[in-house]
Amino acid sequence: VHVCEPKARVRAVDLILTCSLGADVRLWVCPDRLTEAVANVIDNAVDASVAGGKVAVSIAGLPSGGARIDIADSGAGITDSDLPHIFEPFFTTKAVGEGTGLGLAITRQVVEDYGGELRVASQAGEGTLVTISFPAYPAQGPTYQPNQRSLPPATPRQKPVGDSSPAQRFDPETRCVDGVPYVY
Repeated sequence: VHVCEPKARVRAVDLILTCSLGADVRLWVCPDRLTEAVANVIDNAVDASVAGGKVAVSIAGLPSGGARIDIADSGAGITDSDLPHIFEPFFTTKAVGEGTGLGLAITRQVVEDYGGELRVASQAGEGTLVTISFPAYPAQGPTYQPNQRSLPPATPRQKPVGDSSPAQRFDPETRCVDGVPYVY
């Protein structure tokens, strides 16, 4: 949310954040990629809103241990004809020079990379609600053993969000952060 605040201030759009994550939320996502994905959606919501509009971001834990992020705006909404295309690379409704049309395509890829779901509900003139949800990561952590010489396929890329352990340790020999494969 913080990366979008300057633009929201300039456009006189209120950003409202509510967060109710419990201690039992365990996600396996790269925080930088998650920030990029959520910022893309918030940026679009701010662009769709007029001065005095609102963008509400709600983050909540799910009973399963996963998490849900809702981003709702009071903007122009998405037309029925545009809605099927919003995740296509280079599709944009913005003016030339205002957007690349990559933000939602990137967001969708990030969410899918971590086993999440992305849903959009919108009506022209009524605003838009984007819901991103991620499943819980098992509490026992990864099964990968750091002494293996090759990286296993499709392993999580970083330690769980919400893990309050001290600074992460990167091992260049195994290419692991705290014993977990770190692959881009």
